[in-house]
Amino acid sequence: MKKILTSLFLLVILAGCTSTIPDSLVNEESAENAILCEEDSFSKTTTCRTEWVSSSWTTEGAEHGLFDSNKSISYQLLSETKNSTTKISLVLSYVNNHGWSFFEYAYDSEGKKFPLERYSSDVKTVVYNQAITKEIYTLDLTQAYIKNHKTGMSFKLYGKSIQIPFNVPKPYIKGFLNFLKKTKKI
Repeated sequence: MKKILTSLFLLVILAGCTSTIPDSLVNEESAENAILCEEDSFSKTTTCRTEWVSSSWTTEGAEHGLFDSNKSISYQLLSETKNSTTKISLVLSYVNNHGWSFFEYAYDSEGKKFPLERYSSDVKTVVYNQAITKEIYTLDLTQAYIKNHKTGMSFKLYGKSIQIPFNVPKPYIKGFLNFLKKTKKI
């Protein structure tokens, strides 16, 4: 009974931690229209973000826990423009009930290695000795890389305790590129 209550409680908590696949993945126009921008008049920076998307995966040999049948990592594309220079990042959010993942780097499907920068980490809640952790990382991408991978990107994250493959689909990338082109950020 204790495990059932813990499972139900954690499912309710995790339901608000990441989004499901948004409507913006239907086509590139909807992905482009879902991008939100904020301007910071103090730092003179404009930040534009796509919607958060959850990408599920299956992994053999991974640790087993309450949510192994519904594993996901969430991501969003982000552009920051300051002084006519645009930086593009893939922001990754991972919620885990196995402890910290300590992601260090990612490889794409072509074998290119990308360092990850930890943006934040937090313990979301502890219920019956079960801790839920949330880690957020950034993976910097060049404009050329995004343009060369507009048909989709595949990555695999590597951490001390887990490896996670995920895909960024074509409509999401194309909508982001269309937005950057229209706003003259590329």
